[in-house]
Amino acid sequence: MCMGVSMKVNVRALSSLKYSAKRSKMSLNIDDGATFRFLLNLILAVDEKLFNAILDHEGELNPGIIVLINERDIDVLQGLDTKLSDGDDVVFLSAIHGGLVSAGF
Repeated sequence: MCMGVSMKVNVRALSSLKYSAKRSKMSLNIDDGATFRFLLNLILAVDEKLFNAILDHEGELNPGIIVLINERDIDVLQGLDTKLSDGDDVVFLSAIHGGLVSAGF
């Protein structure tokens, strides 16, 4: 890993997570070769409420959270140790969300 070379990663919080985030979209600068786990530490520094919505108390992803990196589920990549690249799009989704109840039901 070549530290010192900066790259930009785009982060979006969608569904109910956007209400937990200070900003639903942000671009963060990370070192070349950094992992998703490192990105989570940056998110903690800039948006603790979003961080706490994403991770449980053991530092693992909450079961109701889906993470996509460039439209691929992190579970089919290397999980928290997935290496990030310049321009990557990281999306956080809540798998659990509410709906609209119609009158009369």
